[in-house]
Amino acid sequence: MFIFVKRITKVELKFNLMRKQKLFLGAIIASSCIAGNAFAQLTIGTEIRPRAEVRAGYKDLYSETQDPNIIATQRTRLNASFKTEKVKTYISFQNVSIWGEQAKTSTFSRTATSSDTSSLTSVAEAWAELNLCKYSTLRVGRQSLSIEDERLLTSGNWGQAGQSLDGLLYNYANDSIARIRIFGSYNNDKDGRIAATMVNTKLKTFNFIEVKKDFNANINVTLLGIFSGALKTGSDYNIYLKNTMGGYVTLKNDELSLSGSGFFQNGQSSTGKLTRAYLLNAQLKYTKKPFEVAAGFDLLSGNDMTNTSASYKNIEHKFDVLLGTTRPFQGTMELVNTKTSNAGLLNAYLKTKYLISEFWSVGLNYFILNTQNAVLTSNGTELNKYLGQEVDGMVTYKVNQDVTFDVGYCMMMPSNSLKMLKSATAFDHQNWAWVQLTFKPRLFESALKN
Repeated sequence: MFIFVKRITKVELKFNLMRKQKLFLGAIIASSCIAGNAFAQLTIGTEIRPRAEVRAGYKDLYSETQDPNIIATQRTRLNASFKTEKVKTYISFQNVSIWGEQAKTSTFSRTATSSDTSSLTSVAEAWAELNLCKYSTLRVGRQSLSIEDERLLTSGNWGQAGQSLDGLLYNYANDSIARIRIFGSYNNDKDGRIAATMVNTKLKTFNFIEVKKDFNANINVTLLGIFSGALKTGSDYNIYLKNTMGGYVTLKNDELSLSGSGFFQNGQSSTGKLTRAYLLNAQLKYTKKPFEVAAGFDLLSGNDMTNTSASYKNIEHKFDVLLGTTRPFQGTMELVNTKTSNAGLLNAYLKTKYLISEFWSVGLNYFILNTQNAVLTSNGTELNKYLGQEVDGMVTYKVNQDVTFDVGYCMMMPSNSLKMLKSATAFDHQNWAWVQLTFKPRLFESALKN
């Protein structure tokens, strides 16, 4: 009997030892996945960005029957971030206003709060981020996001209100394997007890998966899948889903880089039409301080009005840039973009930048713009594909780390085709000038606490 009890005791001791080893191993894993609260830091900053403009061709063609618009707008932000080893939070309050306008209105574009022409007081960003483990974080809330060159998703920094999205962002960053971001959202524009319709100019859902890999210092690749959708008109749950699949490749050395991107869209447009569209881009860039020059082209597919077959017309061929920007590629005056017509775009550009000193820089960009496909007038006349040329110049002076001064002048020479597309009797030279001051002082930063 004594021997039996002794054997049980040995078994129990062995079991308890194994249990303690498992608990110890679990503690090590847990400690590597969620760090301890070893420090905390609070940072408060602000941004005040007034901008004055003379618009005689910005976004709309200017004609002799009109007067130029002289306008001043302002972005005012108060930002606060708090971080520990476990959690990071960030809140940005903003007011966007036109000098002299007192009324406060809200203008929303798709899923984002983006407007530079309407007074708007809002929360630009408000998110919390949890460290899940050494390489992973999860962020929830309103956040400003961009993807690569911002063709398909932009933070919209030029617009005084910027652009933000509400949703969940999972981030995995391990350079030895890859960097992965997964974002998901489901949007409503009303708070109701039952499901409500949502206009199809807004995205009901916007989601993406981005995988980035640096194979070495000279080659990096990004794969991207975007899954977006808009509600069917008059429906509560019937979502027209669109898939945008593709990626970016960059080859570079110390002075030269060659990059390209390609995307294909399928699924359904916001009106339910079957979509088959594509985007192609290539750019060659040379950098040798203090000089930088880049040359490239864009090809965005569109609809060919000369093709009248039912099988062709039943498909949407115009590429949708979703929540991206066309300013860096089709001109900052935004007179030509994918919304100009359904015919697509084919444009070439040349960009230059010269660093005069650590404080001064000057840039000059040139764009040649064309439609990809033929465009017909209402009487059936085929227009020339050439839309015009644009020249953009900008000078930047960094007064100090908190203050930046920018001034720009842009000129666009529209073709007769562009005038007819916009139904405008316009000047042969369109002009836009602006001056901007950006103040971004850090008001307070607490010391780290161990």
